[in-house]
Amino acid sequence: MRGIGANLRVCNPPSTKLTRGVRPINLLEEEWEFLTELLPKDWREQARKTGALRRARDVASADCLLQLILMHTAAGLSLRQTVVRAREQSIADISDVALLKRLRSSEAWLRSLNSGMTAIGEEEIVKRVCAQRRVRVVDATNIEEQGGAGTDWRVHYTLCLPDLNCDFFELTDEHGGETYRRIPIERKDLLLGDRGYSNGPGVGTVKKAGGDVLVRWNSFSFPLQTANGTAFEALKELSKLPKRGAREWAVSFQYEGKRYTGRLCAIRKNAVATARAQEKMRQKASKKQKQRPG
Repeated sequence: MRGIGANLRVCNPPSTKLTRGVRPINLLEEEWEFLTELLPKDWREQARKTGALRRARDVASADCLLQLILMHTAAGLSLRQTVVRAREQSIADISDVALLKRLRSSEAWLRSLNSGMTAIGEEEIVKRVCAQRRVRVVDATNIEEQGGAGTDWRVHYTLCLPDLNCDFFELTDEHGGETYRRIPIERKDLLLGDRGYSNGPGVGTVKKAGGDVLVRWNSFSFPLQTANGTAFEALKELSKLPKRGAREWAVSFQYEGKRYTGRLCAIRKNAVATARAQEKMRQKASKKQKQRPG
């Protein structure tokens, strides 16, 4: 279940309400609703057909069973921690030994869920893309010398998919910023990067060399325009996002006098993710305020 569970937190502490600064939210219910919409429509029926849920004596439903599995696998709780947390949240009253047996009997069910989420397997998708392009993940990491007081060096590197082979690296001091411009580009390269690489000059350098990028958009460092050259009104357009599902827009930007086109894709955060982002911004603002000189 790695593909759907990596960023899901279905096992919060006993108090599952988040109320600070926003309306009360049941974290488990919000995220569970979002997760189950990603699964095949018959995922609950498949639990019984594959033998994962033969009896409902200790685990009442397929929902409860999948929550137990994700608590143990995605959240990293031990078997004993999982059953304690499940009991506290009234998900299931089960022993750690019984849970282990449930996990072992759920393999076929989990495989069916994974295969049902896409027409072809994730590995096959990666192979098809990589057969047409050189797909490269771009990132940087800080290195601190022993006894140092802060960042001393920064390693910039690219990893090729799917074999994760490092085909480029560069060592700079702590002032060496993250940018696509330091990466050697070949035609049809596809570079993946986080928000730190979201800026016009960097993306423009890749496009000029005949490559493409897939990057998380930073609206402050990378203002976009519509396909016809007018300013892209992000707040106006993104407010049209549906509660579930995604949208895309044809956008463009200019670099060295030439206009490049692309797609902006977005999905609306659920209430839990929105509340967490707001809390993160409040903490960041509070930290900056404390650092100001008196």
